[in-house]
Amino acid sequence: MNMVRLILFPDDAQSPIPDQKLLFDGLQSAGLVGVPSNRDANIYCPGDQFMRLLTFLGCSPTVSMADESNDNDNPNNYYIELAEPTQDISVLQDDREFSPRCPQCGKSNSQWHSPLTSAASIYRCNECGMQAKAHEWDWRRHLGFGRTWLNIWGVHDGEAVPSEKLLELLEKLTGFVWNYAYSRK
Repeated sequence: MNMVRLILFPDDAQSPIPDQKLLFDGLQSAGLVGVPSNRDANIYCPGDQFMRLLTFLGCSPTVSMADESNDNDNPNNYYIELAEPTQDISVLQDDREFSPRCPQCGKSNSQWHSPLTSAASIYRCNECGMQAKAHEWDWRRHLGFGRTWLNIWGVHDGEAVPSEKLLELLEKLTGFVWNYAYSRK
């Protein structure tokens, strides 16, 4: 399976865990989630509305809607995973290092501590002096935070974005505004 992914998560990292069954059933009913994959109990093939709920940028991709487990490196294989929720706020990241932007002045902070291990870590802006928790900084779609999240495996950085319809659906199902980031892990 491609180890790149688009991660969707509540915009407010402190949001409570939504009803997972309601969320899954809603995503399946909307056609984002299809049949179970042979790979893992929590991984599903794309549903019949996958291409309408994600906006692919650039050329028109070919998407395999079936489970092709014998072809792990096929760039056309996409999978959806509703990750197991956590009580603590999880850091949704990979091993790359990115400098976040200050939530107050917008300047990049190149002196943050890597690797990021806690969403509650406090960072001080070198420019304006403001201090904020890690999950309050702008990570420019390279990192996210949450107690619940949705992985769309196979999506490379900037290859696709969630459509407004998908973001509205997630908000309707959970009561939270959702955000997204990309990861290579």
